[in-house]
Amino acid sequence: LKISGAITPGPNLIFYAKESGLGTKPLSLSKEEVKGASFEAEGKKIEIDIAYRLSELTRKVLGDRNATDEEILELFYYLPHMPSGESLLHPYAVFIVDGQAYDFPGPLTIHKAIVRHRNHVPAEGDEDLLKRFISLIRSIGTKHAHIKMGLFG
Repeated sequence: LKISGAITPGPNLIFYAKESGLGTKPLSLSKEEVKGASFEAEGKKIEIDIAYRLSELTRKVLGDRNATDEEILELFYYLPHMPSGESLLHPYAVFIVDGQAYDFPGPLTIHKAIVRHRNHVPAEGDEDLLKRFISLIRSIGTKHAHIKMGLFG
């Protein structure tokens, strides 16, 4: 039947897809088109709005270095929302400054103080702690070369 032409192969869809440029052109969506959407990475749901805000804050804090104190705190408020970010909230997480453990309260303590600050219910000592934290972050590139935070073995 195939030889007689009674059965013909279907169209070559791969050929048509390639000819139309499918898969060769980058997909581009505006920020407004994805507002309120989310995606999943490493089994964690991530809101696009938070991812965009984190990108802006990271640029301002670590790139341009023109972030306000509130923007520095906001960046570290949102970091645990990212994949692997929850490790920052582990009770044994620490700050490593220029390759050495830094004598400073851990990221969990800082995050809790930031949450209280954002909720307008600070605990005693939070204001001083957050000022010292902001100073530490601002010291990257001037006094300190690298600051890491998390669990280190």
